[in-house]
Amino acid sequence: YLNTGQAEDLLEEASSSKPSSSPENERGEAWLRPAGSLEIQLPGQAATSSSAAQRMPTPRSNGSDTCRAKIHDLLDNPESSVAAQAIHYFLMLVIITSTVGVIIETMPEFQSNPVFMPAEMCITALFTTEFALRLYACDSLQAFASNGFNIIDFLAIFPGYVELLIMLLRPGRGNPESAMAGIDKAANSMRTLRMIRIVRLVRVFRVLRVAKFARHSKLLSVIFIVFIKVSQSGLAVVLMLMCFAM
Repeated sequence: YLNTGQAEDLLEEASSSKPSSSPENERGEAWLRPAGSLEIQLPGQAATSSSAAQRMPTPRSNGSDTCRAKIHDLLDNPESSVAAQAIHYFLMLVIITSTVGVIIETMPEFQSNPVFMPAEMCITALFTTEFALRLYACDSLQAFASNGFNIIDFLAIFPGYVELLIMLLRPGRGNPESAMAGIDKAANSMRTLRMIRIVRLVRVFRVLRVAKFARHSKLLSVIFIVFIKVSQSGLAVVLMLMCFAM
């Protein structure tokens, strides 16, 4: 039996020999703590944690980048939304229609039709707007300029402005006194007409834009491949006949 003094001495020794709290002990206590036990947090600690959370910077979304991403999806990713798919098919229809118009315009009975020039200007303005939006939405100007499809788009737009410039600078336009007389005027008109025909021939590059849209459609890909093969075989036949004629 222990008396009161001996019991007090044993309690003091036990309290003095209690191990100090350390990270290892805290981890051990965490393992020994029951799963359903609650941990009491002091009010001061809660205020400190909440103020620290308020001081943490929150990421801000850039409106310009969001707008550029939406434009990129609308013009280059037709599977992103219904609107992008509608724009995709609308531009493809405009490309095919403009290419057919260029071919019909070369026929003698349609050469003097005044409808083709305004229609060509509207189509050129539409393609210019699309090209400018895609240029704005691109991530790298160098990658945009080195992309073959973008080069085709530029070649499809450029002849329209060249043709308009030739028509505006045509001799005798707006000032009859500056026009050449006789054979000089006829020769100059023929030269201008020849330049316009060359520019209109370059406009056929628009049909190559179908290859760009065919990337998103298996049916268009098959049609474009068949068209290229038929064109190559037809060109080979024409070249062979020309060799025999020579």
